[in-house]
Order: sequence, then C-alpha cells, then structure tokens
Amino acid sequence: MRAAATAELAARLGATFYDASYHALALERRGVFVTADERYLQKAAAVGAVRHVRAWRGK
Repeated sequence: MRAAATAELAARLGATFYDASYHALALERRGVFVTADERYLQKAAAVGAVRHVRAWRGK
C-alpha cells in the first residue's frame, strides 16, 4: 500500500489516516473495508469498496 494513496484518500474524505489506510488497502487489493462508522461510510460510499458491518456478508 502506498502512503501517498492513503494520504490522498484521507484528505479527499476529511477522514483520519487510520481509517483511510484500511480503505486504501481494500481498494488496492480489490477487497472491502468493513466499518461500523456510519459517518465514514457516508463520506466514502462514492469511492466504493466500503460496507457497513451490518450489511457485510463476507462476499
């Protein structure tokens, strides 16, 4: 994972580097970032590869 991609995502979403690092990793690996943070989910939904823990089924 590239730190620059994480920093760009954090700045773009106004999110913490911590949240953005997991999300950037999911994007890079074509995975899904599963979170219970509804505020982050609202900010990041347009980027993709993010699901609420209640909606995630491991697919």
